[in-house]
Amino acid sequence: MARKSVSSLLLTALLATPLLSYATQYPLTVTDLDGRQVTLAKEPQRIILQDGRDIMTLAMLDRDNPFKRLVAWNNLAKKQDVAHLADAENDVAPVGHDP
Repeated sequence: MARKSVSSLLLTALLATPLLSYATQYPLTVTDLDGRQVTLAKEPQRIILQDGRDIMTLAMLDRDNPFKRLVAWNNLAKKQDVAHLADAENDVAPVGHDP
């Protein structure tokens, strides 16, 4: 029984090892839409969304709490999904104007 457990543990470790290569390494250099290169020295801790609809993308990256790092946004998303965003958005400052 113990031998099977050890074998299972080793197999799991071997299968999971390639996943470590998907973790983001910092500093990270990215190129924006204008071709400018920006280097992030460390993982962003405070995020501003110019288009509030990007909260949906942020939710895919941080499933537990997409608002955790968000400090300001243009709340266009509120018109799309009021029920899910109403509580969390109260802690985030607005950017721009709401047409």
